Amino acid sequence: MFLLMIFRNLRIITSSLELIEKSQNDNMDEKALKFFNFAIEEATWMRKLINSLLEIYKITNDKVLFASIDMNEVMEKALIRLEKNISETKAQISHSPLPNVRGNESLIITLLSNDNYIFPSTTIKNSH
Repeated sequence: MFLLMIFRNLRIITSSLELIEKSQNDNMDEKALKFFNFAIEEATWMRKLINSLLEIYKITNDKVLFASIDMNEVMEKALIRLEKNISETKAQISHSPLPNVRGNESLIITLLSNDNYIFPSTTIKNSH
């Protein structure tokens, strides 16, 4: 419950900073704009981190169901989540045909598309 409160407050803070930045964009110097962009990026990162913690909490308190899943479908769903990063960086993503595996589809999609986990989105961001 505590993490959920922080998550909601960070969303309000991020939205407020974005509104201030948009409404005052012409009145801010480069240093102020840089500060606002940094604050927005950090608040967004914190929201993603807390969201990941909430997901982990949910996983540890629920029974995780494992089934045979088509990794090609999972990869497509993960790429949809990464669409903004891919578009912004003009990245080209390709993969060979993937096997079916036994696992939890939503957990694997989260793993493949979450900034707080390993590669794709981090690699995409750092590729330009």
